[in-house]
Order: sequence, then structure tokens, then C-alpha cells
Amino acid sequence: MYTLRYYCPDDAYFSRWKAQDPQSWVDHVATLDLLRRIHSVHHIDHEEFIIPSDSNGWPSEAEEHRIYREHIMPRAHILIPRLEAHSLRKAFKSNSGNLYLVGRVVILEDGLVGWATGTSNSFRRFLPPTEFGRFDRRYFLEAVLTHGPDLLSELCFPVIGLPEQRM
Repeated sequence: MYTLRYYCPDDAYFSRWKAQDPQSWVDHVATLDLLRRIHSVHHIDHEEFIIPSDSNGWPSEAEEHRIYREHIMPRAHILIPRLEAHSLRKAFKSNSGNLYLVGRVVILEDGLVGWATGTSNSFRRFLPPTEFGRFDRRYFLEAVLTHGPDLLSELCFPVIGLPEQRM
């Protein structure tokens, strides 16, 4: 029923930035390891959704926008309450309007995005009290490794009715 999807940068990104930002490579490798361990222990499938780089080695903005339109926007009525967000913009974009999809792990319910890491209030529960940052995916995946599918069910709670009806 649930699958984990990791929106990750392609090899061109890491070959360009690995020396300048070695922590991103360490986080990437740790993420892949955690996904494999979760599958081994809890039989929760996972997939890597690779976002290609542009000519400068950054994740392609055009591809991120396409993914946002196809994967995220149609699920707004589900994602906004689950992510405790006021809007998708607040959950997935910076104040300047830049999308942040690369590096996120999402929970897929029957192939559709049902929850995502890195979104304002929803992810604070996975961070130790002394740390606060955008990259919460490893803490989330460690929690999934510990709690298994029950955690995914808890995060993907039923959303019934229109936003106005839920208030």
C-alpha cells in the first residue's frame, strides 16, 4: 500500500558538487542505505526518482516544476492538512518562489503522493530538539526504520471533505 520515493539529484550534480559540499553526498548515501534497510526489515518498497541537472550542475528547475505540477499540485487537498501547511506554496517553495523537491522523501499511497519531508511544521517531529534544518529525511527514515508501516499510516491519515468542511 505504501511506497517511499526519494527525489534525488542525478550523478552530474554529485560529480560537480561532491568536493565542495561533501555532506550532501554523505546524506545521499545514508538516505539510500536507510531506504534499503527499511525494505529489508519492513518490506516497504522504495524508488529513486532522479531529477536531472542543468548545464551548471544544479537540479533542473523546469523538471522540478513539471514534477510539482504532476505529482504535488493534484494532491493539494490531501497534502495541505497532512503537512500542516497553509498552502502548497508554503510547503514546497521558498519565499522567493524557488521549488525544493530535490532531497525530499515522500510517502506514496497507491502511487500518489500522500506526505512529504521538509515541509514546515510536519517534519519538526522527526528532528532532535537541538537541531532544526531543512534536511529532515534521514531522521524521518530512521523513524520509519524503528516504527515501520504504522508510522506511514499515522502520517497518511484520512482526509475527508473539502477544506471548508474540515474547519
